[in-house]
Amino acid sequence: MRNIGIFCIIDDPFDPPGHGRFGGGHVFMFDLGRYLIRAGNCVTYITRKNSEEKSTLEELGPNCTLFRIPVGPPEDIVAEEVGAFIDPLFEATVEFFSQRECPDIIHAQYWVSGELVRRLRKR
Repeated sequence: MRNIGIFCIIDDPFDPPGHGRFGGGHVFMFDLGRYLIRAGNCVTYITRKNSEEKSTLEELGPNCTLFRIPVGPPEDIVAEEVGAFIDPLFEATVEFFSQRECPDIIHAQYWVSGELVRRLRKR
């Protein structure tokens, strides 16, 4: 069993697709995680908290955790604007993983997620 981190910072993988939403990559990330869990892995989704109503941390079962980083406005923002929050996103991610086991494998979607992963590996 592997411990896998799925970074999907620009859009919550548990949000529905549809009119006015982003390109749909978050739906792929949700499906990827679901597949990995069914294959017996532990998955931690890391995304940005885009709504006041959503919780920051959810244990969705014995093999699935969802961490919504409470950085930036609690609403959907366009992908290009998320990059402005890269430093506080990184610090919150480091704090989160200082209290948990770090993933063995990380999958990142979009450049913001990739930059967070690059900084985590460097640290």
